[in-house]
Amino acid sequence: ISFVEQQINVIFTMTLLTSFFWLACSIWFSMHALVLVQSISTKMLVQTMRIPFPTDKEVEQVTSDAQSYEGRIDEAFRIPFVDRLGVLLSDADRTQIPKGASKDVTGSQSTVD
Repeated sequence: ISFVEQQINVIFTMTLLTSFFWLACSIWFSMHALVLVQSISTKMLVQTMRIPFPTDKEVEQVTSDAQSYEGRIDEAFRIPFVDRLGVLLSDADRTQIPKGASKDVTGSQSTVD
């Protein structure tokens, strides 16, 4: 075997071993990332307040139907939810909210556990 062939074999071997090293490092890092993501998702599920989903009845109360368009033509061409974003709770609305509950901008009530 000539000197040039030995150099090519050494370079090939070093390249092959380096690729196996990076493969092992990537598997090791991915296992650590999996443990980290699992612990963060568990923390989010346990310690973070869950978003209350509205019931079908609450969704029906805040949406409008075709019959309500017949009375006012400007209501038919409104931008959805724009008129509800700036609504503040009046004193009458605050008395209707049970103790320990909050009311969001859509008008649905959510209780805090």
